[in-house]
Amino acid sequence: MTLGYDSLHLRFLILWVLVSVLSMALYRWKQSKIFLGFSPLMSLVTSGMELYRYTLLTDSVDIGSFFLFVLSLMHLIFSMMIDQRATDWPTKVASHAGLLIAGFAYFTQNIWVFALFWILSTIPSLLSFDQNHRRPKMVYMLHHMFSFVCLISGILLLQSIDPRFITMSGIGDVPLSSTATVAGVLMVIASLVRQAMFPFHLWFKAAYKTKPFPLAIGLYSMNLGFLLFLRIGLPLLNREANDLFPYAMTGGVLSSLYFASMALVQTRLLSTVFYVMLAQYATLYSGLETLSRFGKAGVLFQFLTLGCAFTGLIGCLYTIEWNVGWLKARRFHGLQEKNPVLAVIFLLFALCACALPFSMGFAGEDLIFHAVVEHYPLVGIGLIITAALNGISMFQTVTYMFRGKREDPLDSTIYLSYWQKAALGTILTMLFVFGLFPSLLLSKILAFM
Repeated sequence: MTLGYDSLHLRFLILWVLVSVLSMALYRWKQSKIFLGFSPLMSLVTSGMELYRYTLLTDSVDIGSFFLFVLSLMHLIFSMMIDQRATDWPTKVASHAGLLIAGFAYFTQNIWVFALFWILSTIPSLLSFDQNHRRPKMVYMLHHMFSFVCLISGILLLQSIDPRFITMSGIGDVPLSSTATVAGVLMVIASLVRQAMFPFHLWFKAAYKTKPFPLAIGLYSMNLGFLLFLRIGLPLLNREANDLFPYAMTGGVLSSLYFASMALVQTRLLSTVFYVMLAQYATLYSGLETLSRFGKAGVLFQFLTLGCAFTGLIGCLYTIEWNVGWLKARRFHGLQEKNPVLAVIFLLFALCACALPFSMGFAGEDLIFHAVVEHYPLVGIGLIITAALNGISMFQTVTYMFRGKREDPLDSTIYLSYWQKAALGTILTMLFVFGLFPSLLLSKILAFM
């Protein structure tokens, strides 16, 4: 391996960089939105083909390709949904750079190369802060510096025990010791900070208040934390200190309850959706920490579900706010009268995000809930309360946005372009096809576990 990459993945990554540079140059020349989709489309198709090839050979799932597939799909949908005038040229470059950096991090097995891309992944979003966002920028920097220090400290501790430890797949060969336990705790803390878990969520709140594409970049950064937890933190603590898992799971449930509660008191509908998203992602840690095969399979299944559902929700919200301005909570905006189709689309995404039966979220959340309740019933009650609060928040969001009578005399009709209709239709189809036939994907994920 070269820097932890096998030859096939390295060739793809190099070609992907070249295609990305070419597509951005063509966009700069022609100013046509179609060129913004070339890079994520290439990574989406290639990672999808790699997933298919891997499942044929091993009847399992390649975790790097799986993560890249989800992130590429999200980026492609954002590229199709967001008006190209909503972001400037540097922000567009930063968004593509964020996707590329995440892709390089997903496929490497070298822990030091992963750590390098860990810190590099924070730079694109950092550069997108405006000059008047000094305090949010400082909050963002402090959180990510802390996560990087935890990651490097954990690596150094592991190498002090076993100097040969260099690849993430070799974590099982590190000798048992209290030092390894401390290293595992540091890795988990780094993951929680990057994943924006309570109380380390303030950096994500600071990032999403800038522009639409930095939101996508923030999601790339978050998912590296989930990947670190899955590859290093979880196996290490499972072997060294699995008696800590009930406490860690309680932390995950408390985080989800906190985010779900905060969603109810937000003054902007976009903030409500973001807190619901954080609450739903927090429940994924509880599924992993059960250490059960079905719980972990439900987490990966739900990871794809949440990526699709919240990409659709946030894409719709940014499109609506670009046309009519900020949408405040506790006020009826009456957008349904002029936009009945968009109202139905948004409602479907909201229901999918809250695990509507016959959608993907129902299958994934059912696996997680059963795994948690089977091992820790009281923790499972917390997840059920979280789901109920999230459902109430999404119901309020849909009601405030589309119901009532609009007071603004300006025309509130929102015209969806062909690309926006295609983007929304694609992810809605995925959410309901895999919801009606979950075994098409779930059987492969279970094989990986």
